[in-house]
Amino acid sequence: CVLARNVLPELETMRLQMAEGWCARLHELWQSNLRAILLAERWQPLSELSARPLASSVIDLFTQLDKVVDVFVPFAAVSPPLSPAALQRFLDVLETAASQYCLSVLASCLPLPPSQLQAALEADAVAIEPAPIAAQNDIQNPFAPGALVAAAPIDEPQPLAEAVLKLNSCDCAARNVLTLSNKLRDKLPQMAGVSPLMPGAERMCETACSDLAEHIISRIVVGELGPLIANRLYAPSPLEHGARMHVLLSRLSPLLAQLVRTVAGSRLKGLLVGPLTKLARAIGLVLSGRIGARDGRGVSRHFERQHRVAIAEDLEALHDAFCATGALDEQMARRAVAFVDALA
Repeated sequence: CVLARNVLPELETMRLQMAEGWCARLHELWQSNLRAILLAERWQPLSELSARPLASSVIDLFTQLDKVVDVFVPFAAVSPPLSPAALQRFLDVLETAASQYCLSVLASCLPLPPSQLQAALEADAVAIEPAPIAAQNDIQNPFAPGALVAAAPIDEPQPLAEAVLKLNSCDCAARNVLTLSNKLRDKLPQMAGVSPLMPGAERMCETACSDLAEHIISRIVVGELGPLIANRLYAPSPLEHGARMHVLLSRLSPLLAQLVRTVAGSRLKGLLVGPLTKLARAIGLVLSGRIGARDGRGVSRHFERQHRVAIAEDLEALHDAFCATGALDEQMARRAVAFVDALA
């Protein structure tokens, strides 16, 4: 009995050292694994795995993380249980892998080229964007030198479908972080009352989703519709048939249909409100003369009182196009275009 009492503390110390060493090795291993997963990614959807398209990388990542949890749980559940510090070290491994994945996906999205519309929208913004969360965290910033995966070259084309695939994959990562947290709470009593288990990963996944959604919104409004808004809408006047809203809607409607078909359900409403709000702002810039001729150059427009009816009809058509998706209610759509109604 005396011998058992003397040996048990040493065994417990050894088990704690093994856990610490394993977690340290896991952290190094996941740096290598995550790099390999992302380098192998070709951003082609695995449609057979989900109603909404997902990338193979997010499936590979969380399949492996789930297996790691299955190995760790029996080891951590042995009595006496591992210390809180050892458990936190393991959670840090999971959290870092999930966070770095989302940050790397976000970093692979190319910025839109400069444009008059983009500059005007940025100047019109009433609030200053907060610093990216990556700059506020200890987790590696993929925009910095030595990042896991460098951003793609600026001249590489990036279809809207690829941006949606990346958003869906980060949304899937966010949901899988919660699934792993619930699994650990169910299996390990010492984690049962802790919520959230991985707050940093949850925040990072949500931030990546938010930034990717904004990228998609800007891509639609500025990238796809920007030239029409800047150079054709209401030029030279709203009475010009080829300068009315139907020209924009012929380009916009297929994009909205693509979003409804492919975007993860929890993100869809925001991805419809966003483009409508940004389109309304862009139209407001056109009506106020902030998009158009500059020092005698560019597109010239003039507006008169008699044009109000045509503009109001166009705003109604824009409102109806978004409501027709079935994913955006009329009240939300009406609020998004309300201030442009006032300008008209």
